[in-house]
Amino acid sequence: MFSWLHCSISPDDLATGFRRFLETTETLHMLRASGDWRTDVVRCLTSTFLGKPDKRYYIRKLEYFVPSASRSPGSLIKYEAKVTIVLKYVEEKQPSIQVIKHGDLGPIGKLMHEFYPVLYAQSDCVVLGSYNLTDRTTCSMWAKHSALNRPLSDCKFVLFSLCANPIYNAHEYEREQCRKIK
Repeated sequence: MFSWLHCSISPDDLATGFRRFLETTETLHMLRASGDWRTDVVRCLTSTFLGKPDKRYYIRKLEYFVPSASRSPGSLIKYEAKVTIVLKYVEEKQPSIQVIKHGDLGPIGKLMHEFYPVLYAQSDCVVLGSYNLTDRTTCSMWAKHSALNRPLSDCKFVLFSLCANPIYNAHEYEREQCRKIK
């Protein structure tokens, strides 16, 4: 059990929360990212549910935009990519995910890892990390569309406690731009 959290959560509960999160048909939004996140490569990152072939595999579409150097300033190019997310979980151990790419992911492929530990998960938000045993980890925080205006305090607590600085607030900094293009 992770007792350092003000909301104590077991590995089993993490896995259950993450399953519920991945199974949603709502659009998922990447709200915050830490460490090596690159705004020159990815903007307005979202994910939509495409299917679930079995209990550990989730097929999702990633949609994002990339600033265009050749077009007018502020213009963006849309990319879509398909991934399979595999939930890796052994009872009483921290769950993680494996991201299996289907073809070329475009520019976001440079930023993605194959494995991510699930640092925190509930039905409305999750925090994914990277494996780093010596320092704070790079992370991303995701939320369901219906939860975008909620405080999501538990996820933010984990993000600010465990993740490397600076933490980019994509939801705040990209909100107007994302609204215009969607």
